[in-house]
Amino acid sequence: MIAERVEDSASAVQITACLISHTNAGKTSLIRTLLRRDVGEVRDEPHVTLQVDAHVWLTDTEGDSLVLLDSPGLGDSVRLTARLAGLPDAIGWLIGQTWDRWRDPVFFLSQQALRAARERADLVLYVVNALEHPDEAGYLSPELKLLEWLGHPVIAVLNQTGPDSSDVSDRHLSAWNRRLSESRAVRAVTTLDAFCRSHLHEHALLETLEGLVPDSHQSAMRRLRLQWESQARTNFDQGTKLLARLFVDLARMSFAADTEQQARDALSKAVSAARRQYASDLLLLHGLEGYGEHPLIGLAANSVDARLPVNRVRAGLLGALTSGLASGAAADLAAGGLTLGAGAVLGAALGAVSFTLAAAGINQARNSRQPSVTLTDTMLLQLIEDAVVRALAVAHFGRARGRFDEPEVIARWRAAASVGVGAHQSDLMQVAARIQQSDQLSDAASNECAAVLIRCWRSLYPAAELDWIRAAG
Repeated sequence: MIAERVEDSASAVQITACLISHTNAGKTSLIRTLLRRDVGEVRDEPHVTLQVDAHVWLTDTEGDSLVLLDSPGLGDSVRLTARLAGLPDAIGWLIGQTWDRWRDPVFFLSQQALRAARERADLVLYVVNALEHPDEAGYLSPELKLLEWLGHPVIAVLNQTGPDSSDVSDRHLSAWNRRLSESRAVRAVTTLDAFCRSHLHEHALLETLEGLVPDSHQSAMRRLRLQWESQARTNFDQGTKLLARLFVDLARMSFAADTEQQARDALSKAVSAARRQYASDLLLLHGLEGYGEHPLIGLAANSVDARLPVNRVRAGLLGALTSGLASGAAADLAAGGLTLGAGAVLGAALGAVSFTLAAAGINQARNSRQPSVTLTDTMLLQLIEDAVVRALAVAHFGRARGRFDEPEVIARWRAAASVGVGAHQSDLMQVAARIQQSDQLSDAASNECAAVLIRCWRSLYPAAELDWIRAAG
């Protein structure tokens, strides 16, 4: 049974990619992540998908569409391969086969997956669980034969590679690449983890699709890719503005109160609120649900610059003890002691008054009649680096994982954020100094934040093509 059949219009081109895999390899999870919405049913057990479902991934202004077919997982591939090889009319057998629906449901589901791919697909995405070594996957050889029988170009997709490939060694991935490349049907191998991928992985997949679709569909596939790039640039630009707004808010924060501790508490609350808003907006931008408030770092005791008002009482005493007493003593000495110390007393009083008035003038000039606090430059940079790490965590978060409740901090993301912020530290501080004198969002802040993010992505994926997104910065 094929659900949600997508019909072609007279002028539009529909490109269909059918996802095929051994059962429980993560096809539906991958589709959820690409579509950024919940579709199908996902459980960690075999044969959860029981029918072929069509889902529109991309559309363009010409009405073209890229459709993903989610199919039941392959079960007994050895038996199915042998059955097809022994039949003079394998296609006719697949169409007419109905008895297995009740006698052998799992075998029947595999037949339906092949039939949908053969009849409806322009190409095939063969999803494999990269956690499993290819030498231990007994189903791999017969499934590769089935892919050859389909007669469509096949892109092998390495799923479940982990957030930084730490779960799968380079040697492990090389074994998969080598084994899959030996198949005559597999035209390309790419990595796309349903649980931890980025827009760069999706872009690589789209470019691969564009190179393998039939010639008659290549113009449409190019339009679809460009449409995806446009939306990705928009998302990048919006994410950059969110980071810039946080940067501006943090750089301008200054709080005064009756006591220094009260000012520190007010600053801490404001910083938390700004970070919470940034996290919430970031999740909304990426179409994720969750609670992204969990802080990756907190405010340390030395994370603020405190400006305390000059104490007028202390200033008066200081004036009395220094210039006042000194001048009074000089007057008494000049009079040969005839003032009997009155000059010193009078000088102390005049000095106290002078210093008290001076302290009041300084406080008024500084506008610091109360203790006030701001973030140190070091803390401001640390908070921006923390925000960049959060942005990377959200950008890699696959929809298939469910809710984004607490950011998973990957060491290489932290390292990339450090590289990005460190490379632009001087420029960021210059912008921060200008922001403190302005009440408006600075374009310079957006430009610097875009440069930081681009540097981070380049650090993470040095071989990736970034020219298509640099226009956003």
